[in-house]
Amino acid sequence: MSKKKFSLVFAVAVAMVMVPAAAFAFEVKKGNNIYVGENETIAGNLYAAGVNVIIDGQITGDLFCAGQSVTINGEVGGDIFCASSAVAINGKVGGSVRVAASELSINCVLVKTIKNYQNNKT
Repeated sequence: MSKKKFSLVFAVAVAMVMVPAAAFAFEVKKGNNIYVGENETIAGNLYAAGVNVIIDGQITGDLFCAGQSVTINGEVGGDIFCASSAVAINGKVGGSVRVAASELSINCVLVKTIKNYQNNKT
């Protein structure tokens, strides 16, 4: 294979790998109190770490969260992965829920499955 052909094949291969990776949107929020408001939409995945995490808005992708207290009243289009002392899920979840919590409250519309790793479930 000529050097020119190899360069072209290599460039196409790199483009095929990089373009889809760039298309995946995500947002990172950290601090004591993380809040996604009712009228707020996160396009893609949300990574949230804080003492209190409250989701009242919409997340089109997955939610990855860690905190002392996590409350999800809004809509998560994908999966929820969460580790917290207390988790309350009251909104709509389009995917699966995987939670590690001491206290877990689930009052939501769930499309897929729940995997719970907690001490108390209400």
